[in-house]
Amino acid sequence: MCGKAIVTLNIGNRKEALFSEPFFHRYCARYGLDFVVINEKRFKLNPNRWKPRLGIHFEKFQLLELFDDYDRIAYLDSDILIHPKAPDIFEQVDEATIGCVFEDVGKDAWKREEEWDKVQALLGKLPEVHRYFNSGVMVLSKWHKRLFDLNLGIPSGRWLDQTFLNYHSRKLNLPVKEISPQFNFLPVFPGWHDSKVRLSQYFVHYAGRKNKSIMRTDALLFREAWGF
Repeated sequence: MCGKAIVTLNIGNRKEALFSEPFFHRYCARYGLDFVVINEKRFKLNPNRWKPRLGIHFEKFQLLELFDDYDRIAYLDSDILIHPKAPDIFEQVDEATIGCVFEDVGKDAWKREEEWDKVQALLGKLPEVHRYFNSGVMVLSKWHKRLFDLNLGIPSGRWLDQTFLNYHSRKLNLPVKEISPQFNFLPVFPGWHDSKVRLSQYFVHYAGRKNKSIMRTDALLFREAWGF
C-alpha cells in the first residue's frame, strides 16, 4: 500500500477523540486520504512513574511501522478540531521536509529552552540553536521513518516524546520547516481565548486539560460549519 494518511493516537478511548474523529473522517474523505487510529499499546515504556501518561505518548512512534504502508503521513493529536475550509496539509511542504509549527512563543517560551538544555546535556550538544516545535501536528514522509526509532535515545524533561522528535530530527539533519500556525493553533498563541479568532483557524489544538471543555463547546460550532 502506498499513498497518504492522517494518523491519530487514541489509546483508552480518550473523550476528545469523540469530538475530533468525525472531522478527521470528513477531512480525509475530502482529500482522498486514509484515516488510521493508533489504538493499541505496543511499547512497555514508563519514563516517569509519577506521570504514566507519558508512556502512552510514545505510542505515536508506531509511525515507524506505518511508513511501510504509506509514503506520507500527517500525524494529528486527538484533541484537534478541523475547520471545513482547511486546505490539504500535505501541500504545505515537500516530501523531504518535516512540516510543523513552533511553540516556543509567549510567556512559557523558557520551558522550551529548558527542554533543549536538558536534552543536549543528556544526549549531546547540537552545533546550532534550533526552535522548538509542537509534535501534535507533523507532516512527514518515508524520508523521516528513522526519526521514530526509539533506540536513538530517550531524553528527560516535561514532554519526552516531543523533545525526542525535536532533538533527533536536528541531529539526523532532517529538514524542518514551519507551516502556518493555522494548521496547529495552540493555546500559547495570541488570540487563543477569542472564540472568533480560534474558530477561524484550520486545525485548532486544545492542548492541556483545562482546554478540553472549550473543545467540547467548539465542536458544536465546527459541526455546524461542516453541515452535520
